[in-house]
Amino acid sequence: MRERRSARRPDQRRRATQVRLVSLTLGGCSGGGGDHAPVRPGWPVGGTRRNARHRKLAELLGGPEAFRQYAPSWQPVFLDLAGKTPAELLQAAGEWLNALALVRADDEEADAFRTFLEQVLRRLEGLAERDRVRWYELVRFALIWALYRRPRPEREDLIAVAQASQTNVARQKEVQAVGMTIAEALKAEGKAEGNAEGRLDDAREMLQGLLEEKFGPVPAAVRQRIHATTDLARLHAAARGVLHLGSLDDFKL
Repeated sequence: MRERRSARRPDQRRRATQVRLVSLTLGGCSGGGGDHAPVRPGWPVGGTRRNARHRKLAELLGGPEAFRQYAPSWQPVFLDLAGKTPAELLQAAGEWLNALALVRADDEEADAFRTFLEQVLRRLEGLAERDRVRWYELVRFALIWALYRRPRPEREDLIAVAQASQTNVARQKEVQAVGMTIAEALKAEGKAEGNAEGRLDDAREMLQGLLEEKFGPVPAAVRQRIHATTDLARLHAAARGVLHLGSLDDFKL
């Protein structure tokens, strides 16, 4: 299996994952009922720049300016994660804030991140007796974040740490099952991406080889065009068309 990822892919994934995962469990972020004001996480959730914009609900509304006078006067509670350390979030009131410690610990060394994962899951364990569904959602959030964001060699240890964090045997097995399911999904995703990238590389090499066979050394500009192409069908069509080319000047991709 080939593991080739573009230089931009980690940043794109990080931003998409942050939005998706933070949205996943935003409800109940204070760990209580529905009487709390909404929380809007500061962006970027894993970064260091603090967000000082949009402090009133009216500022978040689009449309004509005249409509804003009808917006409720209350102010949302803004959660600026960039202004919190992982340790502060871990000690905060509310399981959702505790879970967000993993987001802020994203860049920690492996040992430190494992410690934060263990501490977060231990704090969540008490929730299992009060609200099992919420406990499961937050455990799943923590494991998705940990297994998705950390390097692949760390995954096995992270699952073991997560399992050991629970004192109840049944919950240990459940946490392990959740972790293994996520790890398998990520493994399958990586394999699919590796296979797709491998097919692109093969098609690029075949096309360049056909051009070299017919016209000799291929100019750098043409090689760059070939390797910049990510459409497999276009690469195959171009390879089939090499036979009909009169010169490299006629090559289109």
